Amino acid sequence: MKKLSALLLAILLVLSLITGVSAQSDKILMGTPVVDGVLDEIYKQSVAVQLGEPFHTTGDSLDTDATATAYLLYDADNLYVCVVVNDDDILLREKEYIESGDNPWENELVEIWVDEEMLGDKTKISLDPEATRIFGSPDPLGLVGETKGAATKGDKSYTVEFAIPLMEKGTEGKTYGFSLQVNDLFPDGHVVAIGSQAPEEYTFGGPVVLPEPEPEPEPEPEEPAEQPEADVIASPPAPATFDSLSLAAPALAAAASFGAFAMKKRRP
Repeated sequence: MKKLSALLLAILLVLSLITGVSAQSDKILMGTPVVDGVLDEIYKQSVAVQLGEPFHTTGDSLDTDATATAYLLYDADNLYVCVVVNDDDILLREKEYIESGDNPWENELVEIWVDEEMLGDKTKISLDPEATRIFGSPDPLGLVGETKGAATKGDKSYTVEFAIPLMEKGTEGKTYGFSLQVNDLFPDGHVVAIGSQAPEEYTFGGPVVLPEPEPEPEPEPEEPAEQPEADVIASPPAPATFDSLSLAAPALAAAASFGAFAMKKRRP
């Protein structure tokens, strides 16, 4: 029984380590993305928030097919919020209406309700899928004019990104209050809101630790190309040298001696 318990404990420990590596954090982690309306990979290491059910409408129905997920980061100066909205039918007001209309929030857009210290002084910051302008009211702390934003739009989705200045330096352990809302516009002009206008308190965590990239495989060594065989050219016979003449000298001397001996024999 003890062996079985130890085995189960070891399995649970391994599973917890695996989960810790792959799961997102439950805190807003420290990291600085590029604010361009694109969900950077660094966001996926921090906390992600699914927006809730519809809670408000300017029409007669709360029906909507819009869903949204918000990804959060912070650094010393800003809170970063990147909201990915999925909507089968994205309708947009004219830019003139967004820039000067009475109710520019009656549009497809993302709204952030900020109450950094959770004191009840909410600021509303809004931005549409075409990043026409950042606007919002109330704005008791003047955050709207200091906020940076960007957006990108597809056929059935759009992404809105904010960099909201912090009133106090962002550090690990700091708390921050805000909530998220997405408005879905319909052809008759009414909007349905999902999410919430009631800020919740979040905690800042440590820095993002990105996974190390896998090393690129080393290229296989190339086999050397076969070299063509060189044609063999026969060399001409070497000219006589001093050594070959020295070998012939004894034969010549012998022939000369034999000739002299023959001549002596012939004399009377």
